[in-house]
Amino acid sequence: MFAYVDESESDQRRDPGVYLLGAALVPAPVMEQARDVLRGLLLPGQRKLHWHNESDKRRRLITETDFNGEKWFWF
Repeated sequence: MFAYVDESESDQRRDPGVYLLGAALVPAPVMEQARDVLRGLLLPGQRKLHWHNESDKRRRLITETDFNGEKWFWF
């Protein structure tokens, strides 16, 4: 099992004191397939996916991506 974690402070004007932490758990047997799917979402010249840099349209595309018919992202 692999775990990927990211963190962020919320906008302190809207959400004072809020600190966000997210994690993704990926089973080892599908790790390479997961990487291939995520790499396929990169735009030309893009090195990584980063929520902050994505447009609303791209964010929807990323969150609606599935893997073998399974939803990957939950909010």
